[in-house]
Amino acid sequence: MDQEKIQQYIQTFLEKMGITIESIEPVSVAAHQMFNIHTPDSKRLIGPQGEHLRSLNYILRRMVERQSEPKENRFMIDVNGYQHTHIQELEQKATLLADRVRTFKSSADMVPMNPYERMIVHAMFTDDPDIVTESEGAGKSRHIVLRYKDSQ
Repeated sequence: MDQEKIQQYIQTFLEKMGITIESIEPVSVAAHQMFNIHTPDSKRLIGPQGEHLRSLNYILRRMVERQSEPKENRFMIDVNGYQHTHIQELEQKATLLADRVRTFKSSADMVPMNPYERMIVHAMFTDDPDIVTESEGAGKSRHIVLRYKDSQ
């Protein structure tokens, strides 16, 4: 499904929820298509710790998936830059932790993350000559471990 149709799905869905939309801006972040919704109703859409936003992403992806191929629905919804800011903070934390792992030639555990966040961190270190990443744990406690390559 093309970008314009996805934007239309998002707009229609949110208008039916009674959300005021100022604009929907397509952006590419961390190798994903993201649609940033500018709205004064951000608190309702984001929810506590981003719970509503995660649910909104799931629902909208499923709606689009019914109309297209599953691989074509690789997009995310952001509200007033909330996700983008969160991704930048996650990348900064991972970079800082990786520097510590390099300095001490050791390993370090990150905090538990959702699958998308883990994917971002794994992608950050794919070509890194010193750091390898592994996911450990199960369910809500699943997290990434950054390891120095020589200490494996």
